[in-house]
Amino acid sequence: SPILMPHRMIGRSVAETVMDIQLIKSSILRSQLDNLYLTNNSRVAVVEGQANLDDLLNSRPAGIVRVRQQGAVQALPVAQLGTQGFAMLEYMDQVRDQRTGFSKASLGLDPKALQSTTASAINSTIQGAQLKVEMIARVFAETGCKDLAYGVLHLLQKHETKAVTVRLNNEYIDIDPRAFENKFDMQVDVGLGNGVETDKLTMLIQIAGKQEQMLQQLGPGNPIVSTSQYVNTLKKIANMAGFKDTDQFFTANDETDAKMQAVNEPKGDDKMAIDRAKLEADIALKREKMQADIALDREKLQLEMQMRKAEFEAELSLRQQKLALGGEISSNLPRV
Repeated sequence: SPILMPHRMIGRSVAETVMDIQLIKSSILRSQLDNLYLTNNSRVAVVEGQANLDDLLNSRPAGIVRVRQQGAVQALPVAQLGTQGFAMLEYMDQVRDQRTGFSKASLGLDPKALQSTTASAINSTIQGAQLKVEMIARVFAETGCKDLAYGVLHLLQKHETKAVTVRLNNEYIDIDPRAFENKFDMQVDVGLGNGVETDKLTMLIQIAGKQEQMLQQLGPGNPIVSTSQYVNTLKKIANMAGFKDTDQFFTANDETDAKMQAVNEPKGDDKMAIDRAKLEADIALKREKMQADIALDREKLQLEMQMRKAEFEAELSLRQQKLALGGEISSNLPRV
């Protein structure tokens, strides 16, 4: 079911959402055709015995109706429903578009919607319809194809009696389904992502730019981005552009990273100069660290001396106050 419903085993289909609209549009169209038929061949009022009925029943262009007196035959008025009928059909189309999410504008087929409209608005309308289709495809994959994949795994475990050779990541490996004791280590992923292809392509180009910047600044041997990862991004961009065989443009594997590191590694005198520069830099760094530690110890010692001095002065002041207070008390005592 493309549209899942809560608390129901079977959901709704797209046809169920628009079936009544189709019946209404059929009734409106039939009414318009009946109105057109009545306009071309309208009913008439006849004075009995004053007109030839055979002439009236024969409806043909330039036909003649014989009458015995003036006004014996009069056409009955027919209300014209053309404009109102077409407006009603357009309204029902709008109701259908609101229910389903699909419209002529979303498919790029409505010339009225494309006039005086910005490109971003058109892209948003088209993307909305594509997301609706992707949602239906995801529901089918999650509720049907995933169970089908688990069923295929069960059949392989049950009936496969020898190892099979498959191609995985452009490498041929042997897989023995009999070794799959259970499915707990396997997960079926639905191959549908969010966003349209243009947005994904733009994001990949931005990622490739960041990777190229890191390779230029940090070198091929950096621990963040390798040369093979950068090439894989370029291959993905080529694949999204419609080129299936990306190996004709780029090559990426572990040997590529090793070769790039070997090419960029300095040799001979250059290596000795680099080692000497690294040693001098390490010595300078250790010297700066030692000087910083000495300065920090000196500051700690000065701070400790200041704190001891302040404590000594406070204690001395306290003793002086006690001595002064003791002298005043002894002078105030009565003499015997």
